[in-house]
Amino acid sequence: MQIVYEAAHSADAQLAREVLAQEGILAHVLDAGGSVRIEVADDDAPRARQLIGQWRGAGAPPPGRQDDARADRDSGHSAAAAPPDDSDAYQPLKKRKTDDSGYGLPSLMFALIVGGFIGAGLLETFAHRSQPAPPATQTVETDSNGDGRTDTWTTYVNGVGTQMRSDRNGDGKVDEIVRFENNLPQSNSQDNDFDGDYESQASYLPDKKRTLTYSIDRDGDGKPDYRVVGPFSIMQNEQWLDSQGRVVKQVRHDGLRALDGKFDSDGDGVLDVERTYDERGEIVSTRPLSSP
Repeated sequence: MQIVYEAAHSADAQLAREVLAQEGILAHVLDAGGSVRIEVADDDAPRARQLIGQWRGAGAPPPGRQDDARADRDSGHSAAAAPPDDSDAYQPLKKRKTDDSGYGLPSLMFALIVGGFIGAGLLETFAHRSQPAPPATQTVETDSNGDGRTDTWTTYVNGVGTQMRSDRNGDGKVDEIVRFENNLPQSNSQDNDFDGDYESQASYLPDKKRTLTYSIDRDGDGKPDYRVVGPFSIMQNEQWLDSQGRVVKQVRHDGLRALDGKFDSDGDGVLDVERTYDERGEIVSTRPLSSP
């Protein structure tokens, strides 16, 4: 086995693992002492380094960049940072208690969640594709982080993966469920504050672009507060909704860059301000929208 990539964090590692999985290369994520590495078989190492190099050159976020913790410049309040991978560091979010703005999810959070969704799912699919199960339903248990405890349970029906359940924080409870069709992930449910409620939902649309829709219900009322739609798992449209389901803020993206958006400045459910952004996500122009 050879180490082919030193990742900045677990999300970066998951995305890199997805790149390799899509080319049929089985990769392992080693997370120890704050160092997150991608390891592959000796024969796969040259090709894996080439693929990761091409992926990095195509615009992957640079190591050490902490976009997850940047402030929500539209509201003036800090957005919540993604929790670290250390299971002892996870702290439950305060359900039904939002910040002053009630909104704000950094763009990279989408990549983190989607990367984990796709990366973990494809890893399991490719890991067992060369070892099909017998013609029956069976569950394969996996220790993905090497701590000696099972944390992933993958169900196969007639040798085809249909579902993967994961315990990401090591508390012995399933907090992520991925469902597959034709060996590809189709939907994902996540409990990201580990309180037993699956507040994050993601699913692929049945189109050639593999358009992903992702939503979060932060306050537990059964209605999404935030949603994203993007082809090829790349964020394109980002929306924040109020308790009545009205869009109160939306941002249009090109790749990982925010281009422009609209905002409900007075809380009446009508988008009345238009904004444009620079390459760093800073607002460069604002203008009022005329009433319909």
